[in-house]
Amino acid sequence: MSKPLKPNPAFDKARADHDSLAEQLADYHAALDKRAPDIGAAYQALIEKLQRVGTGSTAPKAGDSLPPFLMPDLEGRLVSSKDLLEKGPLVISFNRGHWCPFCWLELAALGDINEAVEEQGGSIVSITPETATWNRELKERLHLSYSILSDIDNGYSLELGLTMPVSEEIKTLLEPRGIDLSVFQNNNSSFLPLPAIFIVDQGSVIRETYVNPDYRQRFDPAQIPTVLSAID
Repeated sequence: MSKPLKPNPAFDKARADHDSLAEQLADYHAALDKRAPDIGAAYQALIEKLQRVGTGSTAPKAGDSLPPFLMPDLEGRLVSSKDLLEKGPLVISFNRGHWCPFCWLELAALGDINEAVEEQGGSIVSITPETATWNRELKERLHLSYSILSDIDNGYSLELGLTMPVSEEIKTLLEPRGIDLSVFQNNNSSFLPLPAIFIVDQGSVIRETYVNPDYRQRFDPAQIPTVLSAID
């Protein structure tokens, strides 16, 4: 069984010491490499392999239409992209799960701009491959006001070309630390989504996209209000 997640002082320090998400991510990366160099080395090797084979290169680009989705929220209600887009432009953030502090930093930064997004008629939604139990923990940990949806069995990530395999080496390193993907995702497939952002207008056209096999780097949320302001 997975162990309860503990407080993370390095995450708190990164948030407190830096304004920009890039600086927060770099700060946390340095702290993680110092604390757990074995995980850092294993992930570095995996990231380099993913980059060599072009993982994520087939994902939708700006100007493409976003494929529709239908996913459960924290209460088990099915939420469709069609319903979300009827309300206004949509910012979609793909994240690995409630256990990932790099995802926490991105999601917290998105929370910082959520009010500005809503003022422009838009909304933010995060998508993870985890079940509602763990997504609820993620939302409560970060005090998020926007929705988190469950991409069951990574189905939508697979459709978009955003999925990466998790090596047995990394699984072996993570599980003693209480990170068991089979429990969090309720399957044994050992896949995670690449970090990705899609900003979509009400016509389902993608206006901005960011996909990166390196989970330590993320799209700067500070750019999102500017992108939304350019949408008619």
